Amino acid sequence: MEFSSRVRHEELLCFLQRILESASNMKTIDLGLELVKLTNNITCRMLMYIRCYEKDDEAEKCRKLVQETFDLAVKMSIREVLGPSNGVHDAAVFKLINRCQVSVWPGILAGAGKPVIDNSGIMLTPNWTATLYPPPGWSGRIWARTGCLFDEFGKGKCNTGDCNGNLQCTVSGVPPTSLAEFTLDSPQDFYDLSLVDGFNVPISIIPISNSSNCARVECVSNVNDNCPAELQVRLSNGRVVACKSACLAFGKPEYCCTEGYNSPQTCKPSSYSQVFKNACPKAYSYAFDDPIHNSDVERRILNVHGTMELYPNDVEYVAGLSSYGTDIEIEKYWEMANLEPEK
Repeated sequence: MEFSSRVRHEELLCFLQRILESASNMKTIDLGLELVKLTNNITCRMLMYIRCYEKDDEAEKCRKLVQETFDLAVKMSIREVLGPSNGVHDAAVFKLINRCQVSVWPGILAGAGKPVIDNSGIMLTPNWTATLYPPPGWSGRIWARTGCLFDEFGKGKCNTGDCNGNLQCTVSGVPPTSLAEFTLDSPQDFYDLSLVDGFNVPISIIPISNSSNCARVECVSNVNDNCPAELQVRLSNGRVVACKSACLAFGKPEYCCTEGYNSPQTCKPSSYSQVFKNACPKAYSYAFDDPIHNSDVERRILNVHGTMELYPNDVEYVAGLSSYGTDIEIEKYWEMANLEPEK
């Protein structure tokens, strides 16, 4: 497959021109939308993330130009280039990268009353990346869907995390799933890991910062390996792909913290929730669990992923889904990436 370097350069130059015109005219530009247009273009994505022409000088020049352009856009988004009056919004960025050898289907669902992230219904084939731009004040959850098969109309099914058979989720994924939950601009950013409904793949959120307010929250153990038989979700071949919570498995008030057990004083950890807590002490293991970290993170915008130079107080959240699962890393830049292929 061949692509014209002239076309790639023209696309990048047009993108730069729109940014510069916006700066000179003191007009607002939606950097997120412009970057989505650029990075979603097949030629640039092939060049940036798969490096199909690693030994091609023109391709390498174009890749560097893309990197420099992205760096410039991020700097502009935090008003380091144009100043506070330029009308450019500092928005969070979700950068989704699949580094595994099988495809990944991120599940992304906005909270009640929050807008849906455009183009969030995606399949990430190995080594591919997608960049999403949640609106200011967005809240929602992200999880990994594994073993999915969709048709040309975006209809299908996943082994875990399925959201009503749709490629783009408009409902929460079928539990059990390991959840990364986020609330932006309130005025801080909040994040946590939840195994309240169960577990399907390891996941972690890792702030790259020296700030004590930005705690590393991770669940790197594969709970499926030690899941009690009565909580296991198995495929037809017998492989355990998820582990239910006791509430999900049995529906009893003492496990679900309902009815007469609807307070921290009456709803206590069970032997089942302790399985999740032992494996992932920094994740919520049942409704009234307190993982200690409760991370409130000041609003920060990140430099582009992959560079060694980060702006002061930058924070990067990474959720890695490892072991038997499709790995997704989440950044803010939230990156989703796979550590091991599904077996």
